Amino acid sequence: MPQRSVFVLALGLVMAAASDRYAGAVQPGSQLVLAGAALTEGRWTDAVTILRGSPMPSDDEGAAAYLFALGLAELGAGNPRAAVELLEETLERRPGLNGARVALGRAYAAIGDAERSDMQLRRALAGATDGARQRIVENDLARLRAERRLTGTLSFAVVPDSNVGARTSASTILIDGIPFRLDEAAKPRSGLGLLATGGLNAYAPIQDGVRLSAALGVYYLNYENNQYDDLITRLRFGPEFTLGQGSVAVGPVAYRRWFGAKEFSTSTGLGVEIYQPAGRNFLFGGILEILSTIH
Repeated sequence: MPQRSVFVLALGLVMAAASDRYAGAVQPGSQLVLAGAALTEGRWTDAVTILRGSPMPSDDEGAAAYLFALGLAELGAGNPRAAVELLEETLERRPGLNGARVALGRAYAAIGDAERSDMQLRRALAGATDGARQRIVENDLARLRAERRLTGTLSFAVVPDSNVGARTSASTILIDGIPFRLDEAAKPRSGLGLLATGGLNAYAPIQDGVRLSAALGVYYLNYENNQYDDLITRLRFGPEFTLGQGSVAVGPVAYRRWFGAKEFSTSTGLGVEIYQPAGRNFLFGGILEILSTIH
């Protein structure tokens, strides 16, 4: 991925560190100025050599500038794992240094850690202070999404005992005016349940902003009383379009449901899914489907 967009930030920090923390004013040919010039010119290996041969400032601000510049240089030189360590340390010293967070997101992407990359880039987007920097991070997020080939989710929950079968709670009933007493076997409840939900998504790029996606979803609710077990599978297939930071997917969908270990229904139709992140911690989405169901 191109790194130039954040190199300018690094150069500014390096110059500030050089003028404020290093032996007096910046002199032509000083190591930090040379390292900054190497960064902006894309001479990553030269920048690494220069910075590795220079002492790191002892104060947090100067050290953060040094580590940030060295992390960028290592990333550009093709050493993303070294860059991750350096940029993580940068952010420990300067958590608000957004350029370092963008670079860290790119470094994680380069080592194949899409989840951490996505997390860092979304945090960087939330902290972006102007439209230009927002667009830089949005482009990185779009590129990260386009490079993903497989994603999955899995979650579990405990479901309490309930009257899922809507059976009567009465102890007696009248049949032709004659009372009959009901034992507990006539009023079955679900018992404790375990809910498992999961999804698997596969992607294949078609062109910029468009990819083919296939999604398999499973909902399984297993009760102690197995006559109330509920299993639903869902399959969707079709194109997915990038929409800002979010996406819109359209295509045919199919469901199959089993209730109480017996086949219950089959549904087919057309669906539209829309997802849009909202800030750092929220994702809004919606699904609209038109289905034909056979029981």
